[in-house]
Amino acid sequence: MEKRRFLVLDGLRGVAAIAVMSRHLPPYLADQIILPESYLAVDLFFILSGFILAHSYEQRLLAGMSVGEFMRIRIIRLGPLYWLAGILAFAEMHRIANPAILNLLFLPAPSHFHVYSLNFPAWSLGCELAANAIFAAFIHKLRGNLIFIPISIGLAGMVAASVVLGNLQGGAHWSDIWVGYARVLFSFFLGVLIYRQYQKTRMEFSSIIGLLLPFALLGLFNVTLDWSGLYDIGIVTLVFPIIVWLGAGSHVPYRAGQIMSLLGVASYGVYVLQIPLRQLAVFVVMHLHIGPSLWVSVLFCIWVIASAIFLDQFFDTPARRWLMARTKRTRPIDQAAVGKA
Repeated sequence: MEKRRFLVLDGLRGVAAIAVMSRHLPPYLADQIILPESYLAVDLFFILSGFILAHSYEQRLLAGMSVGEFMRIRIIRLGPLYWLAGILAFAEMHRIANPAILNLLFLPAPSHFHVYSLNFPAWSLGCELAANAIFAAFIHKLRGNLIFIPISIGLAGMVAASVVLGNLQGGAHWSDIWVGYARVLFSFFLGVLIYRQYQKTRMEFSSIIGLLLPFALLGLFNVTLDWSGLYDIGIVTLVFPIIVWLGAGSHVPYRAGQIMSLLGVASYGVYVLQIPLRQLAVFVVMHLHIGPSLWVSVLFCIWVIASAIFLDQFFDTPARRWLMARTKRTRPIDQAAVGKA
């Protein structure tokens, strides 16, 4: 299998993670949400995940990798930083034991409001792991047109959400948990489909396109609408697939590629650490009697991004290597059949 780093997609994932973080700053560290449509970043995450996992694992799954082995790798990939964030959140918020234990296992827990009350952005991780399991379990059946079954089910759910809720901002609460599963079914398997088409065509695009895509993404998030249901559906079903397609085929200059790579490294840490680190920041600014402002928000974002990069190198990567070395595959894989990943 060809080993390729999709640097523009890394950059898009990093920008999307920062956009999600920006919407969780008010009212504690900022006055208002600056990117009203940034909740759609989660749908982009799902598409990117489907694309990258199809690139990295589809042939290995077809060659004999078991569902258990695949899910072991996925949990180890997501686990260390997620568990660290959960421990920090538990220490800060003093959540009761049952939700904390279930949430740390990537499972939803009883709550009056959030599905993942320990660290509420984690709802998307639970949804993604469910989609990952479906992908691995039915990989042989989903090779052809049957992949449109989960895509169609997800699309129907998203259309229903846009009508009932007026937008696609759902999935984090028990009242709208169904929206989260609709979003991941559509977007994850659409990402798989995009990768399969990309693999057939391998189109190449100008580096200018690759450099402009992150700014285009921010522009899409910076829209204010009273009723955004139609806009959300259009962005997720039409615009995001085009962005991912263009990003996959774009190459960027070396320096820009380094920045995008770094954004990709930071993206997951930013997403899972933002809430527990926000609690620490709120504690500091309250005791210093500092009100929410632009500079407080900027300093906080820099701190979270720097923490994510630092922890990736000195905690997450070593922890994942340790876990990989000390857990066993559920089924041997024919490496000769799959080549290098």
